[in-house]
Amino acid sequence: MTRERRGLFARSGIDPLTPVKVLLVVVLAFAIGVGAGWFSTQVPGYYRGLTEPEPSHSPSVTPSPIPSLSVEPSAQPAIARDLDTDDAEAGIVDIDVPYRAEETFTAVAGTEEASGDALATRWVRIEVEDGLDVNAYKLSEFVMDTLNDNRGWGTDNTIEFLRTDGVPDARIVIASPRTAAALCSDPRSGLASGPVVEGSVEPSQSADEDLDVDSVASSCAAAGIMVVSLYDWTAGVESYDDARQDSRRYLLTHFAGTLLGHSQEKCGKGLASVMVDQASMKKSCKVNPWAYPDADPSPSAGPAASASAASS
Repeated sequence: MTRERRGLFARSGIDPLTPVKVLLVVVLAFAIGVGAGWFSTQVPGYYRGLTEPEPSHSPSVTPSPIPSLSVEPSAQPAIARDLDTDDAEAGIVDIDVPYRAEETFTAVAGTEEASGDALATRWVRIEVEDGLDVNAYKLSEFVMDTLNDNRGWGTDNTIEFLRTDGVPDARIVIASPRTAAALCSDPRSGLASGPVVEGSVEPSQSADEDLDVDSVASSCAAAGIMVVSLYDWTAGVESYDDARQDSRRYLLTHFAGTLLGHSQEKCGKGLASVMVDQASMKKSCKVNPWAYPDADPSPSAGPAASASAASS
């Protein structure tokens, strides 16, 4: 009689593969749990990726290529002074200005809302060359405070200047010395003449246009663009000596006047008009950064403007 060998679990009726099956179930359950946890963390982001719009980066203007120069600008002397609070208010964070940067530009993001109090509006786009170490938002605040000061062209609510990152009525471009020279060979040539800017009700929402390099190089103001070398912005116009804030205000107000159709003027003596080339005027003339220097500063211009009024 042959004895049937059924192993250890023969008498109990237990399937000898049961422990293996249990182990496989446990491993499978663990894997499912880990996978479910990972999936649950990924689903929200994946869902947002399908339903939310792509984040809009600050529009970048790429004038490519930057015009070649027949003569490279001569090296400018190092600025031998320390940073001060005026520099910080104007967005300057480093006295050492690089000769050349990346030759692309990024606009300060955001579009302001009109107050509704002014008779007209002008949209301004502020762009900084990539690779320059500046506080773009501080710089833009300084620019807009200057343009909207009651001593400027918008006195008595005639014009309100509004910043936009869309297509503007005018562009203010802060560039390295080499790029500034390439875009506008004579920094002041474009200030000599320019069109009257017809303000738009609203800025265009698209700003992907490239700078028209040829028109910019031939006449900055005619293209509605003010190109300012960061070196000049930092060092200031020589005739203003240490009054660098007023020097910066002069550059902005002079340019705005050109775009609004005001012609260049000359000065024999006394307080110069803001439309005079104050960098090369007679010594008998006194510098002035404002269109209406006798007007009261607007409240929004702040303490810096009040201090400027006292010095002018």
